Amino acid sequence: MGFHFTHLSEVQLQEIATLLEPLAVQTNLLQTNAQSLSCIIPSVLNMECHLQQLQPLTCAAASKMLKDLCRRFTYLLNLDSANFNPIPAAALAFSALKLLVGWKEGHPACKKP
Repeated sequence: MGFHFTHLSEVQLQEIATLLEPLAVQTNLLQTNAQSLSCIIPSVLNMECHLQQLQPLTCAAASKMLKDLCRRFTYLLNLDSANFNPIPAAALAFSALKLLVGWKEGHPACKKP
């Protein structure tokens, strides 16, 4: 017993793969032990951008996923949220600062008082 796909179902499967593949990449990135807290916000923003771009193509699924993503991560991205957590944003800012100024362990600002 084999599966017989019509042209329409092949297109639908491709749309689903296009929708889910970048989300799988970001999920795998965040699951590794080597990643730091500073990767969370860029990953969430990448997923949000991807879903916003696909929304016209796969309206129902992308729209629901985007709404759920925004609801789940409002504590990271929405300053007006009652549960806003500034720690990931601070980690992101600190990582960006380290990259911009070439911060190293021996940098004077890293020394303990």
